[in-house]
Amino acid sequence: MRRITHVLNSVLIASVLCAGALQAADAAAPNEDALLAVLASQAPVKAKADACRQLGLIGTAKAVPALAALLGDEQLSHMARYALEPIPDKAVDAALRSALVTLKGRALAGVIGSIGVRRDTAATSSLGTLLKAENADVAQAAARSLGMLGTVEAAEHLRKALPDASAENRLAFCEGLLRCAEALAAGGRRTEAAAIYDGLRGLDKAPHQVLTAALRGAVLARQDAGLPLLLDACRDKDFLLVKAAARTSLEMPGPKVTEALAGALEGLVADSQVVLIQALGARRDKAALPALCALAKTGGKATREAIVHALAEIGGAAAVPPLVALTSDMADDVVKAARNALGAMEGSEIDGALGAMLRDPDPKTRAVAIDLIGQRRTVAALPALLEAAGAGEEPVRIAAVKAAGAMAGAAEFPALVKLLVAAKSAAEAQAIENVLLQVCERHTSLAPGEVTIRKAVYGDLPNGASADVTAKVAEIVKRGLLVVEASNANFGDPAQGARKKLRVEYTASGVDRTETVNEGGALRFAGGATPQAFIDALRAAADQAPPASKEALLRVLKQTRAPAR
Repeated sequence: MRRITHVLNSVLIASVLCAGALQAADAAAPNEDALLAVLASQAPVKAKADACRQLGLIGTAKAVPALAALLGDEQLSHMARYALEPIPDKAVDAALRSALVTLKGRALAGVIGSIGVRRDTAATSSLGTLLKAENADVAQAAARSLGMLGTVEAAEHLRKALPDASAENRLAFCEGLLRCAEALAAGGRRTEAAAIYDGLRGLDKAPHQVLTAALRGAVLARQDAGLPLLLDACRDKDFLLVKAAARTSLEMPGPKVTEALAGALEGLVADSQVVLIQALGARRDKAALPALCALAKTGGKATREAIVHALAEIGGAAAVPPLVALTSDMADDVVKAARNALGAMEGSEIDGALGAMLRDPDPKTRAVAIDLIGQRRTVAALPALLEAAGAGEEPVRIAAVKAAGAMAGAAEFPALVKLLVAAKSAAEAQAIENVLLQVCERHTSLAPGEVTIRKAVYGDLPNGASADVTAKVAEIVKRGLLVVEASNANFGDPAQGARKKLRVEYTASGVDRTETVNEGGALRFAGGATPQAFIDALRAAADQAPPASKEALLRVLKQTRAPAR
């Protein structure tokens, strides 16, 4: 009972505290009348600026006269506008419009900006008149505010004033027109927007940023009907327009656009081709593949390299054959890019396409496929690799067995042994022997407790700076690994600039050993056991193999760590 009473008292106390906190917050909340009193007083500028900031949060129509009276104040005009802009009352708009005829200079430009922020279309005519103001700040502010209004009427004032605009004001007038056009297009009035964009595109000596923005707008305002305009820009001699067209195309979805861009590639200068190819890659639309494949055979080096990257971005099995073809390119950069692209592309369809290439009659194609399968470590392709290792030309067979060996496990070991028995040349036999040793080594592991690390040191041995790495080496052995690399990556750098060594004292199967290897080398511990299935397969094959193969099999057996018979 006392526990329940205690809980109830705690809740009551918390409630009282919350109520007190709320009352304190209400007491601290700004009061509009108090803030207006500050504005009417002789308070410092900072206090009045703070009052304006608070009125921007809570102000009503009641605050408008006091704030409007500050619009001409050099020190407080901007804070008065900060407070007026968010007040949701038409009295603000009336006050700002009235200030247009009483203010000058920076204060007037600021009020014009606030009219634009509030989207007061009733001020359109007055703003249009101010486009002719001698003060550049005022004229430019009027142009930008008309742009923020974004109406046909606002655009008409700007259009009429633009021919007579000074060089200083010209860019601001164009900006105003671009804003109008963007607002009209967003509101569904695309025809009016397109007309504005076309007018800007036709300007004599217009700044490039205006021309490129107008091109984008004119194309997008017309949607599909703007495609011819886009293609004309792709063929333009002005490279900046070509780049603008390429960027604009990324905002136009669909295979129709892709096909049109791809069709425009032929005949363009190399720089323009590269820009469009990059856009096609970014679109990731397979509709571009036929044109890219055709151009890969005839385009210049920069074009072919761009095609490689685009094909990699587009991806899919259909991109593999042209990339493979580019691995035989005359330019090393293109070859490197194609191989890297094929090695990095993701997706089972890529692996499937490479597997199909292994059955291609052309040995060069098969060799490329083998190299890439090995690079990608495509385990699923092991059966196809082993098949390729047993047929066709010797270089292809050797490449296939090497690629398979890098991934092969217990399941593939018998097939590799059979390949050695059937080897057709000394070079092939040597390659398969090396692969068998590699697989045996990869699958040989230490049994728990078989190796005990007594002492391990890494550094400038025997007398230079070094570090005790016994614990680190012991941890490697604990994982069942047979080999430890002598490297800074494993053990840090206790002797910077010196050629270091790793010395390990250990006991294997009751025998004390000490081994030392140079930095960059690998220390291989005694002990460990090769899987019995590997040993059985080697012995069975050796009993029936021809002399040369038998010798190779016995050499592999000698290197395995077989239990005593």
